[in-house]
Amino acid sequence: MIRPLIAIILLTFLVSCNKKKSVTGLVSDGLKGDAKIITETTYYIKWKGSGEAEKTQIEKKEIWEYSRRGYLIRDFKYMQDNEPDIFDSIFYDENNKRIEKRRCVRGVENYKMVYKYEDNLSRYELIAYDKNGKVDAHALYNIDKAGNIISDSIYNTGSDTLDEFRVYQYDLAGNKIQENDFDGKGKLRQIETNKYDSLNRVIEEKTHYYDSNLCTTWQVYPDSVNHKDNSYTYKKCDLFYTYNYSNYDSVGNWRKRIKYEIYPNYTLEYGPPKRVTERVIEYYK
Repeated sequence: MIRPLIAIILLTFLVSCNKKKSVTGLVSDGLKGDAKIITETTYYIKWKGSGEAEKTQIEKKEIWEYSRRGYLIRDFKYMQDNEPDIFDSIFYDENNKRIEKRRCVRGVENYKMVYKYEDNLSRYELIAYDKNGKVDAHALYNIDKAGNIISDSIYNTGSDTLDEFRVYQYDLAGNKIQENDFDGKGKLRQIETNKYDSLNRVIEEKTHYYDSNLCTTWQVYPDSVNHKDNSYTYKKCDLFYTYNYSNYDSVGNWRKRIKYEIYPNYTLEYGPPKRVTERVIEYYK
């Protein structure tokens, strides 16, 4: 299924929102210290002949900027070059609730997103306006008492027809542990589950596709050093990733994370590394 552009826009907002503890944008992710700017650069990994891996080209780069009180105020997303593909500015009211988000795509302001809350803050609506000020789409979000998004509904561009919705579960620390994804008719498409360590860092991520259209056919090489032996093909309806952290800064936050993909019948403990993310954090003094 090819999602409409506005649905992707709203989903990128949601991913950013769920990465943090709540809709306020407070720094979470097990961070220590008063972070001002966080820069994460993710590289593709290539196997060397010796069986070791080396990073190659950049897959993506993202920069988050936080206020002194720990609220996300700017978000830059880069892809292959040094020009930000997406630049978000987030604005808050006197009670630290998000009230507006402005999005620039390749230097041009394309969307303004306005938040409308119910009195008890258990539900809010996100309305997206295009560059001409016309309502382009909207989404509804339900919030629990801890401020976590527990469900969302995204509607088609220019109509009130439901396009898709999701339901979320969290642990006591506010980490998202499960996401159920449905289409507009209520059919389950996929389930994602996450596990975390004692520092609230994700260490395992699994996704199962119930919609066969989302599955892909993969060629797998169990012997990662010699790709010519024992390869096999399978219909991939499950994704399984693990994460390993290392290289800590003086405050105790990680500076390097490796993402491994686990294949069926793979011979190595972790599976082949797929991405490496390097992180630099600037702190308030």
